[in-house]
Amino acid sequence: MRFDGKVVLVTGGSRGIGGGISRLFGRLGAKVAVNYARDEVAAGQLVAELMSGGTEAEAFRADVADYVEADALVGRVVEHLGTLDVLVNNAGINIGPASIFEMPPAVWNRVIATNLSSMYNVTRPAAIVMRERGGGAIVNIAFQRYYHRRRVRFGLRGQQGRCDGLHPLSRQGPGAVRHSRERDSTRGDGNGDD
Repeated sequence: MRFDGKVVLVTGGSRGIGGGISRLFGRLGAKVAVNYARDEVAAGQLVAELMSGGTEAEAFRADVADYVEADALVGRVVEHLGTLDVLVNNAGINIGPASIFEMPPAVWNRVIATNLSSMYNVTRPAAIVMRERGGGAIVNIAFQRYYHRRRVRFGLRGQQGRCDGLHPLSRQGPGAVRHSRERDSTRGDGNGDD
């Protein structure tokens, strides 16, 4: 499968899994929009690496936990790269093991904003762009292993809230963005249906 000329936005795309996703889309011919929140150096290094391999790439700073910044991010990607064909919601933070007794409300709120609300924050403006342009694809990344752990220990890990809240967002289904398939990575069948 090739993505020649397609514009792909990867949130949290400068390092780790997001960096790998950005590199893969670059190898497949896409124009890559690398989103980062804080590590400008890592984002710049990845963009330079992609460009040295012939990929059109640009780094975009935005805290996707904030709706206004996420909306502006999508607008900047479209303005700079011409459109938006694929969104990969990858941004997330992991605070490590913490029970409800050890986690202050500010940490809880930041985890939920980054790991769950960010998906809505970027998906909504991206879906509007995709619908206006005839379609696109949205891929949501989450870690399913937290489903299994929550039955063992009464703890609140960083990605658990993301998995629980991801289903309603992903269940908007393939018809939400005309001519596209939304893939929910928390499910094995890839279509978000129960």
